[in-house]
Amino acid sequence: MRKASERERENRDRLFRLMQEHPELPIAPMVNDEVVCDDTFGYWHGSLGASFLSAYVMGDEGIYIRNDSSDEMEDVLNNTVGGRDWYTDATEDEIVNAYSKLPWTECILVYIELPEPD
Repeated sequence: MRKASERERENRDRLFRLMQEHPELPIAPMVNDEVVCDDTFGYWHGSLGASFLSAYVMGDEGIYIRNDSSDEMEDVLNNTVGGRDWYTDATEDEIVNAYSKLPWTECILVYIELPEPD
């Protein structure tokens, strides 16, 4: 019988602690694209990766995890607020303000990684 590795136990313990400390928050599993090998099965095996408090917003081309760097802000705004040119004349303060007002969903983010080898 395979036992959980130290890394797996640490990831699990952190997730459980976050769940107990923040029972009001949804859990948002973020699956690594390497976990899903093809489309012939309904479920794929992965392992719990890192988990932490975060926020996400749904965009035109995917889900965006909150990252307050200016490069990320423009990319997220381009795909959530209606196009690449909306901020051409915007000041940095206006960009930061628009970014902060997006409909962020606070969550416990959990990365789902490739399973550890037996």
